[in-house]
Amino acid sequence: MWISLLVSCSLTTTSPKDCESNAQCRDAFGIGWVCGDEGLCVDTPLPARCDRTIPPDLWAHRSDDYADAIVLGSVYERSESLKDVQSIELAISQVNESEGLEGRSYGLIQCSNEEDAGFDELTFDEATVATATFLSDAVGVPAIMGPSYSSSTESVFLAVEGNGTMVISPSATSPALTALDGLAPSDADPGLLWRTAPPDSLQGQAIALDMDGRDVGKVAIIYQEGPYGEGLAEVFLEHFTGQTELLLFDTSALLATYVADTATGNADEVLFISSEKPDVVEFLNAAGPLSGYASKGIFLADAAYDTLVLDQSRSAASALFPNIRGTRPTTPSGPVYDTFLAAYSAAYGGQSAADSAYTAYAYDAAWLVVYGTAWSTYQTGGITGKGIAQGLRKVSSGQEVLVRPTSWSTVRASFDAGQSVDVVGASGTLDYDPITEETATPIDVWTVNPAGTDFRIECTFDPTGGQLPSECLPN
Repeated sequence: MWISLLVSCSLTTTSPKDCESNAQCRDAFGIGWVCGDEGLCVDTPLPARCDRTIPPDLWAHRSDDYADAIVLGSVYERSESLKDVQSIELAISQVNESEGLEGRSYGLIQCSNEEDAGFDELTFDEATVATATFLSDAVGVPAIMGPSYSSSTESVFLAVEGNGTMVISPSATSPALTALDGLAPSDADPGLLWRTAPPDSLQGQAIALDMDGRDVGKVAIIYQEGPYGEGLAEVFLEHFTGQTELLLFDTSALLATYVADTATGNADEVLFISSEKPDVVEFLNAAGPLSGYASKGIFLADAAYDTLVLDQSRSAASALFPNIRGTRPTTPSGPVYDTFLAAYSAAYGGQSAADSAYTAYAYDAAWLVVYGTAWSTYQTGGITGKGIAQGLRKVSSGQEVLVRPTSWSTVRASFDAGQSVDVVGASGTLDYDPITEETATPIDVWTVNPAGTDFRIECTFDPTGGQLPSECLPN
């Protein structure tokens, strides 16, 4: 499908060569060369969706100045997740400032998968598959960072797994993704689907414990169709002891119907589950004017933890803000996080990375991929998705390494010697279970601050303890 990205551009055959695969053409002429319909290598232009690159002139000079660059890919909806995109770009810029890898610099091609007529007529789902396929097939990137949502992460992985491309999402949390690429990974044969955020098996348990602790009797669950919504709802149902009403939506019209019906229903609290920020805004804006919600609790999941959601729903739903609780993977803290925040602010004109839930996870994902390229280089003699994934299985034990530019030389030396490291990222300790290849980050319970402009952490659920802290429960 990636060829649809190029409908407004022409393919050029400036250096013909017989071919049977895109890889042959990349080996002969560099990234962006593919095997055309006539069995000759052709040069592809850079699609408008993928025009954000590091360095800015990467594509124009890819065959000369950047012929040896290690080029990675990223797929994100820029309008909603720009700070995540910028966090990834920050990491790539930092590694280049730290001498790259064995004399090779890093390149990044960032593609937007949002539905935007300014790009083309592709739907969100079509754009997700098309951009990922372009990066994997035409560019031949060994790894793709992103996308945001569980459903789109699944689509990206299924589109590129046949090419051996590794995918790492900072924010796709559906439990359904855990076994998507196999049930028995090993050092020799690792999985190719990774994430820095923990799975929703922990978030669903925390939500249920919170509601049970507050004696919520009946919950109406309005949840998004797909792996994220259905997966989180399923986990919640496993742990919640009260009554539930299930309302699965897949269109805006159905969502509006459920919001109206729930306003007059007998549920004590409404649990709204969607991985997409626009859905959360739509829910709040629809619920705000309905008097029935004034007496109901509202519980939101991790996608809602973004000041953009508050900004876009304030005029219609500010009266409901005191009724809102939510969960998200724990708020990062500590010296690595503080260093990341400072570097981000310096790089992006004083902007804060702290008001979006997954910026630190995105930053860590980019650095982990970079670490993986080092392992792949030193231990396999080349850079592949499999080699990068093998490296990610070597970041959870050994000498402690803080994710920051000054630690890059330590990681290189350790991986060159075949030794593991114990990585502490901006998002926290990155201890991957060797069986599931997942992390187990604590879960924060949050509310909206009194001014309705930001969030306040009420308590943190540690999955190793299995109990919600007393400060989250009524006095």
